[in-house]
Amino acid sequence: MVQGNYYRFMKKFLLISLVLFVSFPVFSQEQTDNILSTKNIELLEIIAPKIKIKLRKQTDSENIRLSGVSKDDLELSQEANKLKVRVKAKDQKTELFIFGQFSGLQLKISSKQISADLQDLEIAKTDIATENISLVWKKNKGELSLKTIGGAVEIANNSGAVAFNSYDANLKVTEQTGDLSIESHKGLLELEKIKGKLSLNSNQSKLILNGLEGDFYLESYQPNVSTKNVDGYQKITSKGGEFSIGVDSGERFRINSEEARIRVLMPSNSGAHINIGTEDGDLYYPKYLDLKRYPNLKVAVGRLRGRSGGSVFARSKKGSIKIEQ
Repeated sequence: MVQGNYYRFMKKFLLISLVLFVSFPVFSQEQTDNILSTKNIELLEIIAPKIKIKLRKQTDSENIRLSGVSKDDLELSQEANKLKVRVKAKDQKTELFIFGQFSGLQLKISSKQISADLQDLEIAKTDIATENISLVWKKNKGELSLKTIGGAVEIANNSGAVAFNSYDANLKVTEQTGDLSIESHKGLLELEKIKGKLSLNSNQSKLILNGLEGDFYLESYQPNVSTKNVDGYQKITSKGGEFSIGVDSGERFRINSEEARIRVLMPSNSGAHINIGTEDGDLYYPKYLDLKRYPNLKVAVGRLRGRSGGSVFARSKKGSIKIEQ
């Protein structure tokens, strides 16, 4: 009898437990209580030792909402339309979720280490300063300014000017609309389908550029550069390095160098005017071009036999220059 009552009791207990479990949903970290909900914010500044940030667009409210951590871990200060969020935690990485409409917002993030996932957003301007970063920036509208020592950055389907300053971080950009300015000491730079002016100041970076609608300006020391499908003027100044440059029909290319090895790839229908010269290096060119020798310079000049226009001007004091079709 006692055993039967025990089994009936356990059966009721399990049934009630199941009902309670189904009735109360399990909240994700993005659904935690708000730390702050405010509106009319034009500048949001976040300062943290280590931080992981996610921004999510919210169309049903004009408020900016913060969630994901305890309010006790933050120092919040608001003055007029400016909100500053300072994270107190020093050792562990803080995870912060930000919800709102960001179209008129300027976002500033300063941290020693940043992991950020920013997608499908419209933000007036974003400034990020860090020592190490892991950033995914996709399908966004607005300006981005990023300064970092190391890490990896992926930018895709972006609309707005981008300024990237790094010591040795890797950068991958695909389908960028807007000017792109890069300062990089070393690191891999992979750029594809860029619409806008590209400016690069580099020391020893490796650049792979495939597809540019706009002019390309490069100042460098010892880079490794490969370009193709560039619809615009290309101008390069470099001490040394390796260059493989594709020059489309009708386009202009100019390079001045101390000792770089330069390979220029021309389309088969190119009728570009060629002017390449070196002091101590070698010249490789179609033999129907004229070779002129001066006391400290030898120059190959003439026009290729295709129908399209364009021009190539190249100088390297000690390096070789090669024209290929």
